[in-house]
Amino acid sequence: MVDLDGNGTFDAVLTDTDGDGVKDVAALDANGDGLVDRVVADTDGDGVIDTDVRDENFDGVADSVSQDSDGDGDSDVTVTDTDGDGTFETVRYDDPTTNPLAQA
Repeated sequence: MVDLDGNGTFDAVLTDTDGDGVKDVAALDANGDGLVDRVVADTDGDGVIDTDVRDENFDGVADSVSQDSDGDGDSDVTVTDTDGDGTFETVRYDDPTTNPLAQA
C-alpha cells in the first residue's frame, strides 16, 4: 500500500503484474484508517477475480476470504469468521461432485 495523494492515509493500489492490461491485484483502504480493507486478485489473468479478502468491520483483521478456483465468476470456497472468535468457518464450498443439500 502507498499514500498516493500525500494525505497521510493509504490509497487504493492496482497492479498489472504480467503487462496484459488487466489489473491483477487491487488493494483498498475504504475508510481511510491506514489499514487495508479489501484485496482482490486475478491470479490467472482472465479478468475474473479469483481471490477476494475483506475486512468487513474495519478492525484490521480479515473477516472473509473467497476463492473462485474455476474462473466462472462464482466463489467456490468462502470462509468467514461468522461468530467473531478469530477463527474462519467455511460458509460455502462449491464442489460439483457433491450434492449441495448434503453439505448443509
